[in-house]
Amino acid sequence: MRSKFARSLAAVALVALSGFAFAQPPSAGAHTKPLVNVGVLGQTGAGKTTLTAAIVKLQAAKGLAHDVELAAIDKPATDTASGVGIAAAHVEYETESRHYAHVDMPKSVDYVKGLITGAAPMDCAIVVVSAVDGPKPQTREHVRLAQAAGVQCLVVYLNKVDLVGDKEALDIAEGKARDLLSSLGYPGEEVPVIRGSALGALKALSAGSRGADVESIEQLLAALDDMPAPQHAAAADATEHTRFGALAYFLTQQEGGRSAPITTGYRPQLHFGAADVPGGVELAIATRAMPGDQAEIEVTLMSPVALEPGTRFSIREGGRTVAAGVVTDVLE
Repeated sequence: MRSKFARSLAAVALVALSGFAFAQPPSAGAHTKPLVNVGVLGQTGAGKTTLTAAIVKLQAAKGLAHDVELAAIDKPATDTASGVGIAAAHVEYETESRHYAHVDMPKSVDYVKGLITGAAPMDCAIVVVSAVDGPKPQTREHVRLAQAAGVQCLVVYLNKVDLVGDKEALDIAEGKARDLLSSLGYPGEEVPVIRGSALGALKALSAGSRGADVESIEQLLAALDDMPAPQHAAAADATEHTRFGALAYFLTQQEGGRSAPITTGYRPQLHFGAADVPGGVELAIATRAMPGDQAEIEVTLMSPVALEPGTRFSIREGGRTVAAGVVTDVLE
């Protein structure tokens, strides 16, 4: 019989698979290619979901994916009956050299929950930036979270270039995107930046034609193929620490979380793999965190635990999981 402890841990990692929109692998030989987990991130309205649909449609035309309609990707169902509710569309496609498991979460809150809990693993990410607006605060939040969660490689898709007639304006938007990546620890000047229109590509592919926008999708996939294979450090390499900074997501009541807010001085149990350690939580910025909120926290453990940036943990109270977190900085 599963214990309450096991059930609470399962609640953190559970993704509502029945709510996912799937494009199944196109062939039995697909798994002979290296598998790479990739996701799209960026400001709401930048065109992430349209880009996902364009990629799948392009590869489906080559027999390297099963096509999925834009509506199925744009509005995936959410199931919160038995775990953390995440509305995400999960599609698969191949290139000549790799097999991609691609996740698109239309809502920012689902992206946050997916990366913090580990329910949406990403080796690489496509950062979608609107050429009209440039990178926005939500873009920064997503890239910072990706960096904290150990996403090692990025490609930028500068979208909606058809709406910007001035090349200088495009250069400025690209420069801002590169500066943002550099400020968050990525090699901003080296990250590939592809310019195009995801909507233009989707329309052209639906009409059976090509053009510059479709070519931009080809360039994007080529850039992903050129990314080095992800190298994951072994957990055994982590050293023991007692204090760290983290990003945390506090579960809603419907997800099994608290009904009351969290404030500095909160003293729960924190679970790291096989270790269950009491600790104190301080809110780094906000004065309180409500159920359903994401928050920056600093944690002081009563005894040292092996951890490093990217280590995930859960916060437990009264025998149930009330939050999930990912370590961003080791402090002591």
